[in-house]
Amino acid sequence: MKDVCGDYAAVYGGDLGNIHKNWNIDGVRFSDMKRWIREADARGGINTIPLHLDHPVTGRNAWDNTWVVGDLLPGGPAHDGFLKTWDLIVDFLNVLRREDGQPIPIVLRPYHEHSKRWPWWGRTSSYEDDFVSLWRMRVTRLRDTGEIHHLLYVISPQDVVDESDYLDGYPGDAYVDIFGLDYYKIWKRSEVELMGKTLSMVAKLAERHGKISALRETGID
Repeated sequence: MKDVCGDYAAVYGGDLGNIHKNWNIDGVRFSDMKRWIREADARGGINTIPLHLDHPVTGRNAWDNTWVVGDLLPGGPAHDGFLKTWDLIVDFLNVLRREDGQPIPIVLRPYHEHSKRWPWWGRTSSYEDDFVSLWRMRVTRLRDTGEIHHLLYVISPQDVVDESDYLDGYPGDAYVDIFGLDYYKIWKRSEVELMGKTLSMVAKLAERHGKISALRETGID
């Protein structure tokens, strides 16, 4: 991008999927990812991190939508093991610091596209109340237990149709900073126009909740 456009990107993304290994889900070494986050921040860039975490019980990838969310909550059979994964994430985030020791701001986007069926945290793989509890547990684990305060939390359902659809599984204003949207239903011109209307809806909804809005993912084959 620097060679083509004459400047560096403003926003960078790197995934913490495979956090238990040396390289992430995209084949990027976590040591490189940490270095690039620091370099991007030093240039004034924004760093974002999604989480394609493996299925906590089967060990298969994030696209294994076997029912599991309720088992991850306190008292559930998979709760303790799941916390070990988050301990690794806490360790990663804690070392993201500038030369003066100040933490680097990170836009964190866990459990994205929860309105879809593909992930183990998706709409068809858990009860809505369990998903809300999972989200709140994660924020509490990072913000309160881990005392990590340099994160902005993004919720980003995909291809929603109205406000009710968007707010399905919403964990509450105390646990969300950014109203995101993933949108891929743009195969026809009419769908592109609908995307614009949907973005406007999300922006107005975010404003009413005192949040900012963002188009988090989009594209077409």
